[in-house]
Amino acid sequence: MPQSMRISLTLQILAAAAVLGCAVVHLLTVEGIDPAVGPVIYGISTLGGAGTLSLALVLSALRGTSGSRRARRTTTFLLALTPLLLFFGAELLIAVLPAVAAVVPLWARSSSAYVRSTADPARPDLGRLMDSPPSGTRVPWANSVPGNPHQPGI
Repeated sequence: MPQSMRISLTLQILAAAAVLGCAVVHLLTVEGIDPAVGPVIYGISTLGGAGTLSLALVLSALRGTSGSRRARRTTTFLLALTPLLLFFGAELLIAVLPAVAAVVPLWARSSSAYVRSTADPARPDLGRLMDSPPSGTRVPWANSVPGNPHQPGI
């Protein structure tokens, strides 16, 4: 893995940790909670939301820097959505900055070369399949069953 991918991975994990840290700081400094909600439910929902977002960021970071084209695009999309966190509070700028900064090394030249070199083995090489001669039917009598109007080899 190139250095640019490692930098992006580190920044994304830092952003995930910052989301959790901001949630804990928010719970420690909150002045008033609606009595209809209660402090326990408020704390559970705040930590649950932050934990879910952090988990999504970490898993996306691990998969996005693994060399998959689709995962890198998905990670970029998720990182591009992180500025929406600023609607929850200005203190989340600590999490948004490393997340947005992680996009740059994720799409650096060395990262793109790494992704091109690690093509998905599950995805067939379409050029090779298109250039291969037709193999025909492997079992010539496969169509010769009673009631089939097609003759073998057609």
